[in-house]
Amino acid sequence: MNDTYFLDSEETFCIRQKHGGKNQLAFAVLLKKFQCDGHFDKIQYTLDTELLETLSAQLNLKSELLLHFNWESRSIDRFKREIRQFYGYRLPTVQDGELFIDWLTKKILPQAPSLLQCREKIDTVFS
Repeated sequence: MNDTYFLDSEETFCIRQKHGGKNQLAFAVLLKKFQCDGHFDKIQYTLDTELLETLSAQLNLKSELLLHFNWESRSIDRFKREIRQFYGYRLPTVQDGELFIDWLTKKILPQAPSLLQCREKIDTVFS
């Protein structure tokens, strides 16, 4: 059993604030998927059976609650916002992108190899 799928008391409290078992289980799945992967993916196509069974057992809910769950609902969008906030994440802004480009330009690119250096490295590897 995967230990990362176990809920701590703070996570459980947050999950129990959702109305109804279906929403609680869906929120728990999103929470753990985000915690493990660092992003939200197409949950309905990649739902890990072990994750679902572990969470449903901890929450004393039936895993079948999510068989026909609508992963494209407005509730899911709200859950994702709440989960990002729970973990202290936020969606990047245009200003974040500009700061990132500035950082890359000043700190990383000056240390990057030139095209000639890359070709020389390739020549040494394949000669």
